Amino acid sequence: MKDNFIITAIKAREILDGRGIPTVEVDVVVNHNIFSRAQVPSGNSTGSYEAFELRDGEKRYSGRGVKKAVNNVNNIIAPEIIGKDVTHQKELDNLMIELDGTPNKSNLGANPILGVSLAIFKAAALSLRIPLYRHFNNDANILPVPMINMLNGGANSSNDLDFQEFLIMPIGAETFSEALCISADIKMQLKDELIRKYGKYAINIGSGGAYVSPIKKVREALDILEIAVNKTGCESKIAYALDVAANYLYNKNTQKYIIENQEFSKEELINFYKDIIANYPIVSLEDPLQEDDFEG
Repeated sequence: MKDNFIITAIKAREILDGRGIPTVEVDVVVNHNIFSRAQVPSGNSTGSYEAFELRDGEKRYSGRGVKKAVNNVNNIIAPEIIGKDVTHQKELDNLMIELDGTPNKSNLGANPILGVSLAIFKAAALSLRIPLYRHFNNDANILPVPMINMLNGGANSSNDLDFQEFLIMPIGAETFSEALCISADIKMQLKDELIRKYGKYAINIGSGGAYVSPIKKVREALDILEIAVNKTGCESKIAYALDVAANYLYNKNTQKYIIENQEFSKEELINFYKDIIANYPIVSLEDPLQEDDFEG
């Protein structure tokens, strides 16, 4: 073990994320002079099989504080990690999983574990003096494609659009910079089109960072997105992605999905997906069925 790779300090604190919700921030120091920091993200819609997010459940922050998670980092995780080699990511991650001792990380919480893991990962790249992407995979030869959120519905909004996210993927971009440029152009065109069709109040921003408009139907959302894409002339470079969050559309009593005020069986919903995929360049569906429907 090289001394210049030794973790010498770990410190967590409670901060507010971009939505004003408490989250965990973790600092990691290597060899007393290399510093990294990571913040833990969280989503609006989560399933019962996802790793456990530890919240305080107290009056402050309406129960969403993370002081317990911060304490778990500072008093339980840190003493076990300090003194270890920062470049041994898998070993350190497994150590935290063993410290937790539960399948879904419900003892220490997934958020403190993730915060430490992310900060260690960044600190290792700094210690090795290599870019973060190279530390992640030095042999990668495929450019990552961003998924850019354009329209929000479901739990991410206050409108009547049932699907949670409508995203674009600039799969034809030759560089990541071009991918971001294309995406920004499309979002500007989408803004203009939403105002033209629905008025100036149609460009509110949802918690997912996309526009919240008085769109009620899935195909209506896809149509207006297609108009915006076509106006940029980049349609050959763009694919679509949908986050359905179908768990929130499912009625356990009737075993039906409620979409656009209509009931859908599993088979009918799958046929609905087949139809829109045949008519729009959709390449990704996230959570298309309720979380217990493994066969579907």
